[in-house]
Amino acid sequence: MDGLSLLGTRASLLCIANMISAVFLHPQRSTPAHAGQVIEQDTADALLLADMNTAATAAMRLCPNLVTRPNSLEAVSDFVFNLGAGRLQASSLRSRINQGEWEFAAREFGKWVLAGGRRLPGLVLRREAERALFLAT
Repeated sequence: MDGLSLLGTRASLLCIANMISAVFLHPQRSTPAHAGQVIEQDTADALLLADMNTAATAAMRLCPNLVTRPNSLEAVSDFVFNLGAGRLQASSLRSRINQGEWEFAAREFGKWVLAGGRRLPGLVLRREAERALFLAT
């Protein structure tokens, strides 16, 4: 994970976009995070599970036909986990998926590799992994 540092059984994170977050890129929207903040590992695990469920639910709501393609659902859930449901909702990735254009949809992952206007190698690798999983049977 980008910037994840474990301190005993506690963890804190400064993400690649230089935004202070709790573990596993869970943004602290209700309570702002601060530098050096720590949380217990079991709390971090619970946050991760909740965020993964939220992402998968959003992916299924926005692209209902993913339910028949488990690997594609996992890939799109990861996309939502990383970028948010709003980005999927407004994307040509969603349009292609909902039209059943799986090969064209897979090509859309490669468009999402910028952060702060810069192409980041980590995002390139992440999108390539999502694309491969999306196409896996």
